[in-house]
Amino acid sequence: MKVTLKALTEKRLASIVVNDVLLPIGSNEAEFRDLPENYRQQLSERHARIFQDQETIYVVELGSDQGTTLNGDALGTSPVELADGDILIFGVDLAYKIGIEATDFRPGLAETEVNLLLTPSDTHYDLDPVSIQQLPFLIGKEQPALAAWAEKQPYAFSFLSRRHAQLSRDGEKILIEDLSSTNGTWVNGERERGSTRSLQSGDTIAFGQDGVSFRFELLPVSKTSSLPQGTILVSKADSFLDIYCESSPGDVQAESENIASDIVQEEQHQQDKQLMPGLNLSQLTKLQKAVAATLLMVCVFVVVYLFNQDDRPKQIQSLLAEGQSKQAMLLAQAFLSENPQHVDVRQAMQQAMMDSVIPEWLSAYQKQNFSQASQLINALQQQLGEGDKPEWAGTLLWVTEAAEFRQATRDFKQTSLFVDEKKLSGLLESSAKPASQQSPVLRSVIENYPDLKPVYHEALSILRMMKNQANTYLPVIENLKGEVKQALLSDELSGLEETVQDFSKRYPGIKGADELLGDLRLFRSVSSALNEKNLRAFAELRTELSFKTPLFQDAANRQFTHLEDAHVMAERFSIASDNWARGEIQPALSEMERLAAGPWGLSADELFGQWRSHLQEFEVLNSSDAVDLDSTQYANRLSALYLSLDAGKDKWLRQQVSERLQPLESEIKSLATERLQQAQVAWQSYQADRGGIDSSMRLEPRVTSRFRKKAEHLQTAMHRAENARELGFFLDDEVQAQADSLYKDISEEAIRQRLALDRLTSVLEPAVVNAKLALIPVPEE
Repeated sequence: MKVTLKALTEKRLASIVVNDVLLPIGSNEAEFRDLPENYRQQLSERHARIFQDQETIYVVELGSDQGTTLNGDALGTSPVELADGDILIFGVDLAYKIGIEATDFRPGLAETEVNLLLTPSDTHYDLDPVSIQQLPFLIGKEQPALAAWAEKQPYAFSFLSRRHAQLSRDGEKILIEDLSSTNGTWVNGERERGSTRSLQSGDTIAFGQDGVSFRFELLPVSKTSSLPQGTILVSKADSFLDIYCESSPGDVQAESENIASDIVQEEQHQQDKQLMPGLNLSQLTKLQKAVAATLLMVCVFVVVYLFNQDDRPKQIQSLLAEGQSKQAMLLAQAFLSENPQHVDVRQAMQQAMMDSVIPEWLSAYQKQNFSQASQLINALQQQLGEGDKPEWAGTLLWVTEAAEFRQATRDFKQTSLFVDEKKLSGLLESSAKPASQQSPVLRSVIENYPDLKPVYHEALSILRMMKNQANTYLPVIENLKGEVKQALLSDELSGLEETVQDFSKRYPGIKGADELLGDLRLFRSVSSALNEKNLRAFAELRTELSFKTPLFQDAANRQFTHLEDAHVMAERFSIASDNWARGEIQPALSEMERLAAGPWGLSADELFGQWRSHLQEFEVLNSSDAVDLDSTQYANRLSALYLSLDAGKDKWLRQQVSERLQPLESEIKSLATERLQQAQVAWQSYQADRGGIDSSMRLEPRVTSRFRKKAEHLQTAMHRAENARELGFFLDDEVQAQADSLYKDISEEAIRQRLALDRLTSVLEPAVVNAKLALIPVPEE
């Protein structure tokens, strides 16, 4: 097979021809180390591998930081078959098109005969040399050729990982690659960090810094007959599928636990020798042996007798055989409460738990019903005591939560501030626990339930994506939160809006910046109302004093909740306003007058004066003095009063005025038509010359006269159109439709201008933007 990787990212990047059966892909590998820096940075040191097994070409992702995609799909950590024309992308956009040309199949150079000799440097370990005559060769605990090492020196052997390193060939060079082992691979005292490395005769290789070291020699093939006596011969090549398949982060924790166990055993053995140097079974007298044998027989007899008196273990096995796993689990649980050391029943209970939960869990998981999948695991754990909870259950629960989080964030493309970063951090913190269970516990579960294997690899892929997400977004999120918190503590909010808006533009995949901006503006308005002792503004804001983000919720609790006097006065202000709207005029006026005399009385006094002015005008228009006015004058004054009243805040008085307007239909119709015409003229003036406020006016570093003039036209147009609509009940349907249509056009333009100005906070001074915004009218909701 001839394999070619044709660069698609840039034409100037050279194509790669795979002449051997292994192509290492990484930032320091020969074919990639000279890439332009922006592409090389997308590669991890140990990113992926392309290899040939028999007549098939595979690619395997090695848990890189930025991942690998094949035809648009993210790769997990299992080897995937490649086809001619496939598109491989390493990282973000380092793309290659795969070309596969069939040739007469022959063993690759990496599988031809060699004669590699690994001779232990530490003679006190008494380990035999190993002669490797076919490549590739997997070094690890599962390598049958190294079984003799484990038997002779289990402690030294414990430094090896299950898949520790591999030896392969690249042309005339012999390569060694560390397979992300726990204790590392050391060549001439230097630890290998992920890239393949060429070996030279005389090099020293150690598996674990404190493990056994070997002298490496590349000998002529003809010298195999002169090898040292006892040399272990390896005459069969390993498969790259075995080398790269099923390696997982869980091996790291598992290997650490094995090493810790071996160290404890070794230390205990040394202590026993020091404490009881003369104790030896061969030194016991024949009488002692006879007594010990008799006691042992009695114990065995008693145990067998007692066991035969309880047939529940047999019942449990029968239930399992019949597929009644839940009943078997309950019976085993009851039996173990009385006989906790019964090994067979404990194993049967483990099998019963798996049979009763895993098939249902897998079905729910495959249907993406993650809620049901979690409920199944939680229900099982609630039935069991703390010591009986199986390790695999915790792993499956983590896998479920991780998949559910991936679904909720749409493959981590939409992250929500103040919500998802906590979930992401929590899943990553707990990922170490399931990783330790994946081997050997989860692996043994997969042996019974092969359909779990894709789920297992998908979980590892999700874990990698979560780590990428955490590395990319968690630092910038924490930085933003830190800036907001510091601004709130120092009460310096002036530049904070620009910071949040810039964050939103830079990271569109992170949602929640709008809620943060809304809280910031509300917080600033409340603070301004309190600082200015503006009782009216504070009372109105107090009704919507609900912050959506934790940072502003905490700040509001610190600064706003303890202001009891302000809250009491705002409550009184709101009650007086409600009374006024309902038509309870005298109680409303009396309470507002009292508030006007208080420490926050300025805004209350202003509203009190406004109410009295409205009442006086209404009374005049209802009195005998109104007789002196002609119908047009009377209609104008009455309609002016009507338009000055708010539909909600002045509801009762507005209704009274409306009733008096009804008999004046012709005069009010004329006035409404006049206001509509005024709105049309102002709107035409606004649109004349450049079609309104254009980008050049918005970008001016100050409020110029032309900007101000255009804004005044827009304000007049909106105000007159509002008047025409409010008096619209006197207009013909056709004229009413014109008023509504015109108001809609003006409102849309005002909204467009306000949004455009909001986006200029990073370009213009905030004070300039705010001054321009103040001139643009705000449409009614």
